[in-house]
Amino acid sequence: MLEKDKRKKHQNNFIDGVITFERAVEYQWKDFFISYAQAYNKRFHRKGTLFVNPFRRIAIQDEAHLTHLIIYIHANQIKHRIENNLDQCRFTSYHSIISENSSRLKREEVLELFGGKKSFIELHQQMINYYKNPNAMED
Repeated sequence: MLEKDKRKKHQNNFIDGVITFERAVEYQWKDFFISYAQAYNKRFHRKGTLFVNPFRRIAIQDEAHLTHLIIYIHANQIKHRIENNLDQCRFTSYHSIISENSSRLKREEVLELFGGKKSFIELHQQMINYYKNPNAMED
């Protein structure tokens, strides 16, 4: 069997220059999530979709958009009323970014986007205040 025959269609399309690298990566992630869901369903004797909604992918337009998304991701548990403040949010990199402990995160680059740690914390708090009381920001 030829090596090309062992690859998936999107892998061959990428090698042949038919699709972009980004598109090929999307297909790889799709394959991963499908395989994961199938294995999970088999293990736990269940059927149906594992992920309720498809993941949304958006292109980041500029640094302002990136900083907004970072805050949104960090404060998402508060926005959806799962937690009340960032100290309670366990599944976020927020704590690692403001920490002095060693980390693999690109902490300095992230903090630089916000103009430093103080601004990083203040901007997060502003967005959290908005999530908790959006009408207060209209004045």
